[in-house]
Amino acid sequence: MAALLYSEINILCVVLMLVIAVRASLLGLDKSVKFKVFITSVLLAAAANALDFLWNMGITGTWNIPPFLMWLIDFWYFISFGCSAFCWFLYTESEHRRIKHKSIKDFLFYSFPIVLLAVLLIISYFNGCLFYFDKNGVYHRGPLYYMQQVLSYWYILVSSVKCFARSFEKRYYSRKNEFLLLSAFVIPPLICGIIQIMFQNLPVLSVGIVVSFLMAYINLLEGLIVSDPLTRIPNRHELLERLVSFTKSLKRGEELYFMFIDVDSFKEINDTFGHNEGDRILTEIAAALKKYAIKTNACCGRYGGDEFVIAQIITKNTDKAALKREFDACMDERDLLAGGKYPVTLSIGSEKYLGENDSIPDLIARADNDMYKIKEARKKENNL
Repeated sequence: MAALLYSEINILCVVLMLVIAVRASLLGLDKSVKFKVFITSVLLAAAANALDFLWNMGITGTWNIPPFLMWLIDFWYFISFGCSAFCWFLYTESEHRRIKHKSIKDFLFYSFPIVLLAVLLIISYFNGCLFYFDKNGVYHRGPLYYMQQVLSYWYILVSSVKCFARSFEKRYYSRKNEFLLLSAFVIPPLICGIIQIMFQNLPVLSVGIVVSFLMAYINLLEGLIVSDPLTRIPNRHELLERLVSFTKSLKRGEELYFMFIDVDSFKEINDTFGHNEGDRILTEIAAALKKYAIKTNACCGRYGGDEFVIAQIITKNTDKAALKREFDACMDERDLLAGGKYPVTLSIGSEKYLGENDSIPDLIARADNDMYKIKEARKKENNL
């Protein structure tokens, strides 16, 4: 009866994780490297649960599985779980910097625990350091048995600690709740893993993993709700929420600036080169703004149509010229040639938040008005 319950829970957990992976793929989350890593982590966890099901069927004698195959099942179980944890670590790292920007040296360093786990599992087949089967086919834990859990949980624990620390960093202020939720990923599998070590007949680790991935998936869905579907940067509603939080968090010596950005002659770009080219230009600009926001502790978003905004807190010691150079550098990295020939220009209006007597609508209106003055002046220059 206990073996049946164990198996049923494992099967249910596998199905739930496959549903998460499939739903994430259908939502288009598998298009970027970051979300591919997340989906891979879910699928590897599902594979680990499937192997745990096979292990339970063999260890309880429900199925007659030879010791060598049982060793292979346990080997791939810990490898799958470890690789799932490794992918989760890479996913959380990509939340604050792109994976492709990591050096090979960094990647090799981060992969050391999973490589060590694989080596120990192979060695264990010969000396039983982690686990072994005696002549009668009875399973025994080795002296280094708990190294399997330590090396696997290492990734989840480190990623949680780093996310928790980032939630208190000023540059991630607008994403504080997101990082706190990511840091909580470790809690369900850690608690359930400890329980399962003490009570082998309870498959609670599988339940803990599913709970964590469900939390992460819900977090992804919430991120989609507050993101612009085309550019994947914050939409107007989310941006206004963050702007309000910025006004409330201002400290003495800090100033909040709001920049309103409009793409010049965007209608002509659409009419001449088509809406696909127009969408491409918008996504290129959004990517540049996102990079600038990450580098300079700002917040960017799409206000609507061809309009973007940036909200940024600076101090009196901030080098504004350096910020402008950074902004220009981020834009120069993108392909902002309409039709591959004509440079796309931007009109940018900027205004400072005046304090408690100021309001968000007034701040936006002033920046919008400043932007249109710049746009009109540019049109007059072009006509001349």
